[in-house]
Amino acid sequence: MRGLAWIPNEHGDVLTVLVNARRRDGYHLLPGGPVDDYESSLISMAYNVRHQTGIEPLPLGLLGTDWVPRLPVELGVEAMGQDFVYLCAPVSSDTDIAPPRAPEGGELEVSGYAWLNPETARTCMSPNQYRRFRWMWSAWRSSSIVVLQGGRPALGEPSGARL
Repeated sequence: MRGLAWIPNEHGDVLTVLVNARRRDGYHLLPGGPVDDYESSLISMAYNVRHQTGIEPLPLGLLGTDWVPRLPVELGVEAMGQDFVYLCAPVSSDTDIAPPRAPEGGELEVSGYAWLNPETARTCMSPNQYRRFRWMWSAWRSSSIVVLQGGRPALGEPSGARL
């Protein structure tokens, strides 16, 4: 289980972090991370966002969920589980974002960030992450909650939805 944050700015873009785990080229994701023992997805989201960005997120509610199926080991990630995406209060685009420093002798977990929208996210997210991003964007813009499975609506596309 993971807790992730949807943090918009005043221009309507959403904060993402450049994650380098297990890949040299990096890719953008929503900030947040895995739940530890005896921790909720909400607490995990807040802790990981602070760690990855230096921002103290103010959660407003649940934006959506996404069941992530087990990915092939050859992709370098063995994630499976439920992701909870929390809508957070907007943050100014000129906020000082401070990714953590690399541990001595180690690699950076997060090496940067970007404010993205569906057009700009297309080129810097994996296809699955981008699909999730678009559905979360649609839910955010329509003030609704979305339930996804593998980045797609779990119960089929809502009527009239075009992504």
